[in-house]
Amino acid sequence: MGCENLLPSNAFQICGLSIDEEERRYESYTSDIFYPGDLEISKIGSPFVRVKNIQVDSVSLTQITTKTKVTFRRTWQHIQRKRTGTYTFLFVRRGQYRCVRSEGQTIAHSGFFILTPSDVPFFGEIKPDERGIHESIQINLPFHLLRKYVNMDYPHIDALPANTGDGALAECIISHLIARQDQIPPEVARSSMATCVAALGAALRTTQGPRENAHKKISDRRMGDFESFIRCHLAEKDLSLSSLAARFDLSKRYICHLFKAHDASFSDLVWDIRLKAASDWLRSPTMRNCRISEISEMTGFKSVAHFSRKFHRVFGTTPSEYRKAASLPTA
Repeated sequence: MGCENLLPSNAFQICGLSIDEEERRYESYTSDIFYPGDLEISKIGSPFVRVKNIQVDSVSLTQITTKTKVTFRRTWQHIQRKRTGTYTFLFVRRGQYRCVRSEGQTIAHSGFFILTPSDVPFFGEIKPDERGIHESIQINLPFHLLRKYVNMDYPHIDALPANTGDGALAECIISHLIARQDQIPPEVARSSMATCVAALGAALRTTQGPRENAHKKISDRRMGDFESFIRCHLAEKDLSLSSLAARFDLSKRYICHLFKAHDASFSDLVWDIRLKAASDWLRSPTMRNCRISEISEMTGFKSVAHFSRKFHRVFGTTPSEYRKAASLPTA
C-alpha cells in the first residue's frame, strides 16, 4: 500500500527520569493535537507515558498508555487562547479517569466513557489500576459532527457504559482504526468514522430519556432550548440575542415575542442563569481551588468588579463572603 493511502499519524513517549523536560514536550504535543491546558505528570516512581494518535480529516483518535498519574487542567484563560469547538470522548480500558467540571465530578472506570466539551473549564485525572497500568482511547471531534445526531447544547456529564450497545460499537471502531492505521485507506476510515459518530450520538440520546416535553406547547419547548443554549455558552461575554437567533435560525422579533409571552426577557434570563451558576460554584467543594476571578470569567461577567456588584445586588453579600459562609460547618 502506497504512503498516499495511509492515515496521518504521530506518536509520543516518555520513558525515563528527565520528567520536567518531558512534561513540557508532552504539554506542547497535546496542545498541538487537542487544545491548550496545564498538564502535570506524577514524579513518583519511573514515569512512563505512551501516546499514539491518528487523524481522520477533522477527527482525532488517540490511544494513551501510562504507568503514571497524569492530570490536565483547562481554564477559561486556555479557552480564550484557543477556542476549538470540539467534544472529547474518553473510553477507559484499564485504570480510571476522573473529570471535574462546574456541574460536578464524574469518575469513569474500566468499561465506561466520559464526554468533555472543549469550551468549558475542566480538570481531568488519569490514574493507573492496581497493577500500575492505565489504558484509554479517545476521540476528539468538532461540535457540528455530533450535533447532526443529538442536541448537545448542555452536554451529559455522567459516565456511560462502553461495553454494550452503541458505546461498544463506537469503541470497537476507534480501536480498529488506531490498531490498523497503516492498513486502512482514508475513504474506508471516513466511512467508519461516520458510523462511529452516529453510534456516539445514539448512545447519548439514550441518556436523554423519553421526550418529556412532547406534550408541551412549542413556545415552552423553545424556552427550554434557549435556557440550554445559554447554559452551554455562559462564559461568552458577547452572548446576545443575535447569537441566539442565529443558533436556532429564528428572527429576533419572534424570540422577543416568546420571552414576552413568558413574562421574561433575554437579558434577565442570562443574568439569572449566570448568577445561579456562580452561586452554585461558590458553594461547591469541587470548586474550592477555583479563584473568584475564574468563576467570574466562567460565568461571563465583564470583570471581577462587575461580578461583585451584580452578585451583591441579588444575594446581599460579596462572592468571597458568600463562599466563606457556605464553607462554615453547620451547628
